[in-house]
Amino acid sequence: VQRGVCPGAVAMDVREGPLSRAREHVEAYGLGSYIEVRRSDGLRQLRAGEAESLICAGMGGRLMCRILAREREKAGAFAELILQPQSELPEFRSFLRQEGYFVLRERILREEGKYYFLWKAVPESRVTREMERERGERLEELGQRCRLLLGEARENGERAEDLLERLGDCFGPLLLARRDPVLMEYLQDGLQKARSIEGRLSDREGARARERLAEIRQEIERYQSALCLCGEGRRGGKEKG
Repeated sequence: VQRGVCPGAVAMDVREGPLSRAREHVEAYGLGSYIEVRRSDGLRQLRAGEAESLICAGMGGRLMCRILAREREKAGAFAELILQPQSELPEFRSFLRQEGYFVLRERILREEGKYYFLWKAVPESRVTREMERERGERLEELGQRCRLLLGEARENGERAEDLLERLGDCFGPLLLARRDPVLMEYLQDGLQKARSIEGRLSDREGARARERLAEIRQEIERYQSALCLCGEGRRGGKEKG
């Protein structure tokens, strides 16, 4: 609003504490005529079409899914959605795909040792042929990489499309497609932590320990496969370096 990019905004939260702080900041900068602070559970107090863009950030992925699903008409009226879930990323990506949202951009940032994933998405009704063409070109080469990976591993039970969807939901197809360097750091960090847990669980007995060990080994496989798609390491073994 200060830079003139946005002519006005509605800042909403379900809790009064964050709203009080928001009001203080708005008034401190003299923007009370441009930014309305409104208490709302999700999008309930927003009128359909009242805003052009939605920024939904700083909360769990499942909560964001509920917010968007509960007010489908309002969510579908936005020209764009900027989304930044803090958790449940695979579930959130799957939700966006199933609900018909089209992800135009995805970014991953690292700050003070923590990773943040961000999306720019549009409702299905706003998708253009140019958007589809651009995204298709980005993912075409990634699909070829998936086919090569499955061929090298000599696995006949999984199709390239299934592998792309599975790893895409976990790590982001657009990030994998462009071999994002911050994503590669994220994958290496995750693989290292998963292997550390695997080492601690290997000597434990009991059904729960064996179940958890199987889960961790599946997680390791996902990290390894994603690193292979990014050109690092080899599937089913230790990564390079």
